[in-house]
Amino acid sequence: MPVASPFGQPGLDYEGCINGLFFAIEAKAPGEWLTPRQRLTARSMLTGGGKVFIISSEEGLEAFKRWVDTLRAPHATARRIRRRA
Repeated sequence: MPVASPFGQPGLDYEGCINGLFFAIEAKAPGEWLTPRQRLTARSMLTGGGKVFIISSEEGLEAFKRWVDTLRAPHATARRIRRRA
């Protein structure tokens, strides 16, 4: 969880890296959405090749789990390396 600061680049609630792939999670109460600043931050992360999850329900959490599971699959690393080549 990045420390909020008036200086530097804004972030989302949780940021991490799995197998060299950046991801960010913004946790929201059910029915709430991103603020304009959070939308800009998420768009910047997506443009940079990261993955962004907005989790406000069990469905959002399941989407994140499915994504993580695809990275754990034995063929995932080899497939990612081939795409970069």
